[in-house]
Amino acid sequence: MNITSKTASSGISTAIEYIDSARAGKMLKESGGNRNLKTAKINSLKRDMLSGNFVTNGESIIFDNAGRLIDGHHRLTACNTSGVAITSVVVRGVCSENRKTVDTGASRTVGDHLSLEGVKNANNLSAVVNILFSLSNGRPRSANPSATEVFDFVARYPDINAAATFAATKAYPRIGNILGAIYFVAMRTGEAQRAEAFKRVFSTGIPDYKGCPAHALRERMNNEAIRGKKSSLSETQRLAISAWEKFRLGKPAKTLKAPDKFRITGW
Repeated sequence: MNITSKTASSGISTAIEYIDSARAGKMLKESGGNRNLKTAKINSLKRDMLSGNFVTNGESIIFDNAGRLIDGHHRLTACNTSGVAITSVVVRGVCSENRKTVDTGASRTVGDHLSLEGVKNANNLSAVVNILFSLSNGRPRSANPSATEVFDFVARYPDINAAATFAATKAYPRIGNILGAIYFVAMRTGEAQRAEAFKRVFSTGIPDYKGCPAHALRERMNNEAIRGKKSSLSETQRLAISAWEKFRLGKPAKTLKAPDKFRITGW
């Protein structure tokens, strides 16, 4: 059953509606155009829907006064493709000229939600979890875990907080979060001390041994900074993994090459 209210002066109506897969598909056909959909975001929403973690939180699906869908494409696409029905606030009758103001507020990140719950180093923690999800996929920046998934991860692995603290490095912030992910995995494989030594090379500039791959990575990053030409973030993360995989075994590295697979041994 839908519960509807209407503001006579504006012609805007608000309802809490039950939306199944078929209805979501019909709503999407009424689209007035949209930005490019983000596959990772849709997959994140689908996972929440399939696991029963998608909740009605007051965020609305919006149609303008011509009946065109102007907000809610990601949620409706996830509903349509997952086959899971949802309940959502649906707003109809919004002036089409007002579309340009939709979604222009400051969105809360997962880090913001963690911070509101009193979590320290919340942004680092969120980023480290994101990397760990992407490592599971085997591709950098391929995951977009939902807030629910991140909170569940924190509850399952409370030592992720230590990894977030480990990631909070000012010296080399571009690799801080991948260092956090490395440390998290190292804690599970009994190599936490090696991970600490790995980070220490970046802090001190002192190689751990001859041909130290951590030092090679540090020097590469320094040279890139001097030239003003940095590798992409995903390339840098791959190089950090390559350096770590050699460092943990005490192997030297004349040069570093980004591995084809985005994996850390033990995860």
